[in-house]
This record gives sequence, structure tokens and C-alpha cells, in this order.
Amino acid sequence: MGRAMTTWLVTRHSGTYGWATSQGMKFDRIITHVVPERIADMINPGDEVYGNLPLYLIAAICERGGRYFQLDMKVPESKRGEDMPEQDIEQLKPQFNEYRVERCL
Repeated sequence: MGRAMTTWLVTRHSGTYGWATSQGMKFDRIITHVVPERIADMINPGDEVYGNLPLYLIAAICERGGRYFQLDMKVPESKRGEDMPEQDIEQLKPQFNEYRVERCL
């Protein structure tokens, strides 16, 4: 019998978690970062990963058979890197969009 799918949220920002859960999303695991060397131990086929990650990590997740959903929103330069409250995030019209990334050799 296979392992159940795991839904991951990768964020350092409490406002992102607050906004996502206010949209009815539920996560099995919430982590602040992904260690590239541990992806093979973490991600299984069918797992869903939500966050804002660099391409090489997204590619590694996809190579493992995981699905990746990027938090897309237009953050003003003055707000980049800040932990915005969920009300500020909501004003930026955020949405999770699925991306598939493949590393080209």
C-alpha cells in the first residue's frame, strides 16, 4: 500500500501561512526552507509543495514526481523580504499557480 500524499507549505512568513489558511488551504507539513540534499528523502510522487522557491529546487521536486505551486503576486520593491500581514498580502491578489520545471542538461 502506498504512502498518502503530503501537502507542504514552504515559507518563512507567517502572513503567507495566514493568507493560505484563510483561503481554506490545509497543509500536512509547514517548513521554512528546503535543503536540496534532503529532497529525495522528503518528496514522494504526488506530494504537493506550495511556496516561493528557486528554479533548481522546483526542478528537483518535479523530478521526484511532486507537484509545485508558486505563490504569485506582485510585491512592491519596498515590501520585498518583509513579513507582511495577511491583509497586506490579500491586497496584492495572490494566487498559487502550478509550475513544472525541468532541468536541461
